[in-house]
Amino acid sequence: MAVEVNTGSGEFQASAPQALFQAQLVQGPSWRNRYVVSADGQRFLTLTPAGEIVINPIIMVLNWPSDLKP
Repeated sequence: MAVEVNTGSGEFQASAPQALFQAQLVQGPSWRNRYVVSADGQRFLTLTPAGEIVINPIIMVLNWPSDLKP
């Protein structure tokens, strides 16, 4: 996300946030070190999946004790 910033009036003013780009970041236990910004602020280095993203479904079994009865 990016905003335009204006401090010319002596107070901080920011525009509405706008998306810079969309990225598929690598999933994991922490968001730390999944992306870095270049020193000049013009580029991003991101960890992205090398292949197709596969989302595994979650299967929830309700009332499972009733299936245990003979």
